[in-house]
Amino acid sequence: ALADALKPFGLRGQRCLMLRSNLARSALREGLVAAGAECDDIAIYRTGRPANLPAHARQMLLAGQIDWATFTSSSTFVNLIALLGPDAERALGAVRIASIGPITSKAIRAAGWQPTVEAAVYTADGLIDAILNTSGRSNL
Repeated sequence: ALADALKPFGLRGQRCLMLRSNLARSALREGLVAAGAECDDIAIYRTGRPANLPAHARQMLLAGQIDWATFTSSSTFVNLIALLGPDAERALGAVRIASIGPITSKAIRAAGWQPTVEAAVYTADGLIDAILNTSGRSNL
């Protein structure tokens, strides 16, 4: 969508520097290049999975003490499921899942889960609004 929004400003011959995660999708770069821009695409940080989930977080999940889990990228969900291992279904069974947007929701569904809410605006504020709207509270 960002590449499409920039097209009317004329991208032919423009240079772009894309600084991103090692797991970022290529859609933005492809859209900019298709519109005539030159893009230097550099992964400047690595997204990784910690060795384990903190014990208190695992205990709270397994005890049903977590109401909501927010996911701001596909990797956050995939990594949590991997860290929970065979306990994932029990740990997340009663947890409401909030997704920041359609790409994250797609990963959640691909793993066999269903987001409770998906942000309409793909930002932290949009994610909070989605949770508040579902909970019957006012927007930010």
